[in-house]
Amino acid sequence: MANSNVREYSDFDINFINHPLTGDIIKLKNEQEVVNSCKNILCTQFNEKLFKPNFGSPILKYLFEPNLSVLRIALRNDIMMALKNYEPRVNVMKVDIEATEDDMLLVNIIVKIINNTNPIKISLFLERIRG
Repeated sequence: MANSNVREYSDFDINFINHPLTGDIIKLKNEQEVVNSCKNILCTQFNEKLFKPNFGSPILKYLFEPNLSVLRIALRNDIMMALKNYEPRVNVMKVDIEATEDDMLLVNIIVKIINNTNPIKISLFLERIRG
């Protein structure tokens, strides 16, 4: 007998990739969809979403700041706050931030989806784009 308390999450891939055989838009399900949602929240800047000026996170502003421990603490707090406010399906367990040799920040977030026992790792590279 199936557990009726388990929820299934699904959404379309933001890139609108077509299935190679059917031509339909690919649907993301469960963990994939939640990870995609978290990444979208974190990469959306304030005032970018119409009629929701507070939606998103300010993490992109940290790209041009000096790489100090204070920066990593503020970045960690902003990530946790954005996911707490806009992604109720997850509990953030841990946020690790590492600086790479080529001025990039590697952000690893460990989250637990509500009604799921397995933690999920979300990785983001924050990179300065030089013109």
